[in-house]
Amino acid sequence: MGVSLLTSKAKLIVRSPHFWIIVVLFTLTTIGHYHELLQNVPVIGQISTGVFFGLGRHAWDRFVYIVIILYSAWIFGVKAGGVVLLASVLAMLPRAIFISPSPRDALFESLTAAFIGALLVLVVGAWRRIKEGQDKLQLTMANLRLSEEKYREIFQNASDAIWIHDLKGNITAANKASEKLTGY
Repeated sequence: MGVSLLTSKAKLIVRSPHFWIIVVLFTLTTIGHYHELLQNVPVIGQISTGVFFGLGRHAWDRFVYIVIILYSAWIFGVKAGGVVLLASVLAMLPRAIFISPSPRDALFESLTAAFIGALLVLVVGAWRRIKEGQDKLQLTMANLRLSEEKYREIFQNASDAIWIHDLKGNITAANKASEKLTGY
C-alpha cells in the first residue's frame, strides 16, 4: 500500500506543469553553469545566463539555483525543496572545484547559495506548518461555534425547565420552559 501511494504521488508530481518548469529551469541553468565546456556544442553551447546578462562570474546561475530551490519547496513541499537543493549542490560543486579559475571563491559562493537555499526551504516548511496550524485553529473555532449554537438550541427548546445561576444564586440564563413554569 505504501509503495502504491508513493507511486501515485510521484505520478501526480510528474504530471504537474510545475515539475516540468523546475526540470527545464534546472537543466538550462546547469547547462549555462558549464557553458565554457559546452561552447563547441551547437545551440547548447550558447546557453548561458551570465553571458546573456553580461556577467563574467557564475553568481547569476547560483541565484537561479536558489530561486529553483525556493520554487520547488513552495510548490511541492520541503522534501522536494531538499531534493532540488541537493541536486543544485551536486551541479554547482564540480564547476567550483575543478573548473573555476578561483576554486576557493567559487566553492564559498556555491556553499553560500546552498546555505541560503537550505534556509529558504526551512522557512517555507515553517510557514507551511504555521498555515496548517492556522487552518486547524479556524476549523476548530468553526466547530466550536457550531457546537455552541446546537447547545443553545437544545437549551432553549428543551421541554424541561432549565436555568443557570452563579455562585451567589443569581439566575444568569433560563430557557423557554422556565419562563412558562415561573412566568418570568
